[in-house]
Amino acid sequence: MEEKKRTAAKVVTTLFPRIPKVTTVLLEFFIRRESKVELAREPLSHFCQEEVVLAAQDILEKLNRQVITFQDVRDTAENLIGHNKFPRPCAGLHALTYKKAQDIAKDLGDSIRKLTIIIGELATSLEKISDVPPTDWMGVGDAIVAKTERLNMAEIAPFWTYIPKMGDFLSVKLLGAGGFG
Repeated sequence: MEEKKRTAAKVVTTLFPRIPKVTTVLLEFFIRRESKVELAREPLSHFCQEEVVLAAQDILEKLNRQVITFQDVRDTAENLIGHNKFPRPCAGLHALTYKKAQDIAKDLGDSIRKLTIIIGELATSLEKISDVPPTDWMGVGDAIVAKTERLNMAEIAPFWTYIPKMGDFLSVKLLGAGGFG
């Protein structure tokens, strides 16, 4: 079992060379597009987006070295999404973000869904070669989007609208001239 798991990437590359090639191209495109910094984004949103990009980079690196296993893909999904299974519930990034900021969780869910669509076929192939039950990766992505799709979110003002500008402060007295030491 362990031997099949370790050699699954090489077997997939040999038997189905199209799957790793397409996944590599799509991951590179996803990383390039999603890693652009948007200045209007809130810090939590930026952090979440960077985590998804880092997860994609990790999968791409392991895929290029042909050492990726189905467990790597499952662990990445578990870290990004989380689960409520009995022995060891895991609060993933999406679950934590959902509690703090549901609008950001909606965007994060969309990004995670894109990533699961990209890696789904590769992950299913790795699972089949390793003789484990395949995961419905499209269903995983759809479940994340469905969780936040029904939310009725009021328009939340961006963070820069409620942080006062320096011009809003009135200088009463200068507390010292010079440096801060």
